[in-house]
Amino acid sequence: REAKKVLTVSSLMPVASLPILLLLFVLLPRTQYPLWDFMNQSGAKVTGFSDTVKPGSAPAVNEVKGVVLRAICRQVPEERLYWRGIVLNALQGNDWVRLPVEERMAGVGKGTFIHQEIYPEPSRTPYLLALNIPRGLSGLRYNSSGDDVLTLERPPEKRIKYEAESVLSDALAVKGGIDPDFYLSLPPAVSDRMRAEGRELSRPGLDVPEKLRLVERFFRDQRLSYATSGLPVGPDALDSFLFVKKRGHCELFASACATLLRLAGVPTRLVGGYHGGTYNAMGGYYLVTEDMAHVWVEAYDPGRGWVTVDPSTWSTGFGRNGGMGRQLRMYADALGFYWNKAVITYDLQKQIALFTAAGSKARNIRLPGGFWKPLAGVAAAAFLLAALVPLLMTAGRSAEERVLKRFLRALATRYPGTAWESRGLFELAEELDDPQVKEFAAIYGNAVYHDRALLPAETARLNDIIRSIGQHPA
Repeated sequence: REAKKVLTVSSLMPVASLPILLLLFVLLPRTQYPLWDFMNQSGAKVTGFSDTVKPGSAPAVNEVKGVVLRAICRQVPEERLYWRGIVLNALQGNDWVRLPVEERMAGVGKGTFIHQEIYPEPSRTPYLLALNIPRGLSGLRYNSSGDDVLTLERPPEKRIKYEAESVLSDALAVKGGIDPDFYLSLPPAVSDRMRAEGRELSRPGLDVPEKLRLVERFFRDQRLSYATSGLPVGPDALDSFLFVKKRGHCELFASACATLLRLAGVPTRLVGGYHGGTYNAMGGYYLVTEDMAHVWVEAYDPGRGWVTVDPSTWSTGFGRNGGMGRQLRMYADALGFYWNKAVITYDLQKQIALFTAAGSKARNIRLPGGFWKPLAGVAAAAFLLAALVPLLMTAGRSAEERVLKRFLRALATRYPGTAWESRGLFELAEELDDPQVKEFAAIYGNAVYHDRALLPAETARLNDIIRSIGQHPA
């Protein structure tokens, strides 16, 4: 009996708290994190890519699976899941950096048009990500450069949302061409073996597509493997990667490929962003995490413009999908996403606007006569329900309540369709004009309505009436 009381109260608690939660949802400002995620509040964090690529700077890369963004869009082929963020077009020593350049986009090659609704996590970077190649954003103010890099004036101080339009293409045309010398500078120290391979690629008569095929064949013949540990380091890291250790991650693949193509006279640059994404079928969105950070190459072909080249795909071991594959984690992530989507953007300013708009509309409502009485009845019933729920939580159902509940169930069997919930017991007895119902009301009312418990003999008689009513339909 005690266990039943505990379970009953436990089951009523969430029901009783629901009206309060709905009220607080309207009244209180929103937090920037789900309530169940308070232990993981990291504030602004550095995303998986940076504004500099330093090949050979570390022997290992630590992968972090923090969330970067969620993007609502239809599913796209895995080989098209490149999220463009930054273009690194120049070398400072051995490091790839971004410098201002005057270019004008002329358009993109043929590809599938796709719309995305993107919810990025807070970060310290102003770069806005979208599927390659983005053609424009909406929902916030941003800056767009000639190499199709989209940025904010400053990193966002709170969660944001924007919509992106992209064309899934591997070519970006440039109006008026480019400055080839700017894209042909080399690192200060290039090994003899890399220079020799560059001369092989720059043989007379080879156009850019043929040079790209030759560099791909070279990478595949070297049997390079994709890895995040045991990486070559130092100023000769690219040479060691290609000819000695033959293992590396995306920064080494992209830097080595771009350097070889520049040796062959092909203007190149690096593009940083993310590759891949886990599609959450329940929420209809892609989840992109920091371990999917990626760097690839764009090579300039005068006939097509900037052509996407990803040398990491020429290795063994590439193609990991660093997302949350387990169904349970997908459900949990969907909860966090819906919080971000439906709650976090609901701030104090929007709350005030909501109440102002509601008040303005309420003043213009013209209701038919007699409407307010049932409305007042509903409001009164709701208020009484909210007041009674705590009382029900603190006490178990009495013997009298259990008898009355069984009586009402039996009555519903004899008189189906009767709206007994809105009537008093004596009122119901008079309306039905049933002798057994009248006897039940008299016995029950004489005890309960006079603040005393039912006597055993009274309880026994009431149970007999209940059995008779349930067994003999009207």
